[in-house]
Amino acid sequence: MAIKKEVATLNIPESKKTTVIQKAIRSLSNTSTSTPKNHFTSVEKKRIIQENCYQALKGQSSSMSDAAKRQIHTQVATQVNSKLKIVNQDINATIAKIKSFAINEYGKAFTKLYSHSIVFVLLSAFTCFLFPEKKVENNKL
Repeated sequence: MAIKKEVATLNIPESKKTTVIQKAIRSLSNTSTSTPKNHFTSVEKKRIIQENCYQALKGQSSSMSDAAKRQIHTQVATQVNSKLKIVNQDINATIAKIKSFAINEYGKAFTKLYSHSIVFVLLSAFTCFLFPEKKVENNKL
């Protein structure tokens, strides 16, 4: 499992995928267990809401009242926030999956290393049985 392959399954823009990859790598190299849970800044949220409001109001008549525009804005904001919440959950699940995979692989690597090295330790310990101790005779003149 590669980080890029796992992040590629997320339904987010390419620029955000790069950020998620960097955060995943940073969280793996970091000893802290906490990673940010919110991957969209307030500026990004506002920009997305404004773009979606523009798209929603584009098809409406220009003589729409301010109250109707505010209502559309709140509906769009609610939809965007719920969508971003789902995307954040997906990103967090992917990062958690990557972290658990990496931890498991680290464990396997050390287990494999020690299982192979124990053979050499045992062989070196048993070499003392191959060469018996010489008996030294005391010749007195």
